[in-house]
Amino acid sequence: MNRNSIIPLAALVITIFGIGCSGVSRKDCSSTDWKQKGMSDGQKGQAAEEILKTEKFCKQKNVDFPIVSYKEGWVEGIKEYCSPENGFKLSSTGKKVNVANCPIEYQPKLVDSVKKGEEYLKVEKNISKLEKSKEKMKEKREDVKENISNTQSELEKLKAAKEKMLESDSN
Repeated sequence: MNRNSIIPLAALVITIFGIGCSGVSRKDCSSTDWKQKGMSDGQKGQAAEEILKTEKFCKQKNVDFPIVSYKEGWVEGIKEYCSPENGFKLSSTGKKVNVANCPIEYQPKLVDSVKKGEEYLKVEKNISKLEKSKEKMKEKREDVKENISNTQSELEKLKAAKEKMLESDSN
């Protein structure tokens, strides 16, 4: 590597480590709508503790982190994520539901709806499998019908040939 290629690489490494594990920059610490960010994280089922990395990073950069705003948004978002309707919707489409990230008071109903969604998905998959199997059987049935018809035609030809043979022998 020459000197000119090392400098941009070093800048990239410094930038990556300057952002930190939280994935935010110093500017993000002060300019982000943290209530909206909390709501978004909650709606995705992200654990509330995940934001502690970001809070620590912002505090290291001497930027006040509005944890209360974030938490307000997260509470709104997690209610939506942990609703029985959402649990069923996600699990019935094969998506994983992070029940453990939901407040304990939501978990019993959520677990029930997730189980129902998973059962629904199994039924859907079985229906699809059986419909495909049924179509294959119909195709095979058509092939069998054609084979029977061809065999019948061949049989009739052979019987006719046999009759001709018998008639020609008697003459």
